Amino acid sequence: MQPVRQVLTTSVSGEHTRPSSQPVDPTPRHDDSLVCELCRGIGYVVDRQQGGKAVPCKCRLEKMAAERAQRLQEASGLTPAHLQRWTFDTFHPERSVGSSRDRAAMADILASCRAFAEQPQGWLVLIGVAGCGKTHLAYAIAGDQIKRGRPALAITVPDMLDLLRDGFKDDGTLGFERRLAAVRDVGLLVLDDLGMEKPTAWAIEKLYQIINRRYEVAAPLVVTTNCNLLAGSAGLEARIASRLRDTQLSRLMALPADDYRLRRA
Repeated sequence: MQPVRQVLTTSVSGEHTRPSSQPVDPTPRHDDSLVCELCRGIGYVVDRQQGGKAVPCKCRLEKMAAERAQRLQEASGLTPAHLQRWTFDTFHPERSVGSSRDRAAMADILASCRAFAEQPQGWLVLIGVAGCGKTHLAYAIAGDQIKRGRPALAITVPDMLDLLRDGFKDDGTLGFERRLAAVRDVGLLVLDDLGMEKPTAWAIEKLYQIINRRYEVAAPLVVTTNCNLLAGSAGLEARIASRLRDTQLSRLMALPADDYRLRRA
């Protein structure tokens, strides 16, 4: 059986794969109703395609991905206190919209975000001007997931790219590859302020890798942006914009609200 440290090093790219396998030890270690059906609580399975080699079970890989995402969330500076501020209950769209029609539209968007948080499936893209409430709703979804004990990572795109770059300096537990895997493979990813990053070739490449990976496996994703994707690519890289606009996976919602901060001022 491989030690956990070695598994962490060698299994980053396989976190969404399910090996053709059987449990290493058929004896359950816990109540059968509480453990993984594939490994029966052992955490490892035998991969017949690798000649009977013991490899981490999908449940262990998902747990490791969640732990990496939590460490990256902490490194981003977005604390649980921030997520407690941005909840569905503290969202007041009537303060940033004028007409009754727009208030009704915002209420529908709020209901859609609540429903997505209940069962994240597909992608949700929130579009609007600065201060319209899209970040509030996106982080409310992430906070809801975390309260339910589900792995989620919420981060602005510029901060995410900075943290990935910093990973090249870290030869410890959260180097570049693990940071990239944490973003790419977490259960729910919230990317805030897409389009605000400096569009260098490296930044575009990493964003594409992350978004395309989640596109290929239909992993839940929430994106906020000032770019009007309803009108086209709107300044985003064409391949990224195309995936975000795929209506078979993604739902685009434009928030008909003004800048709440200006109204408050």
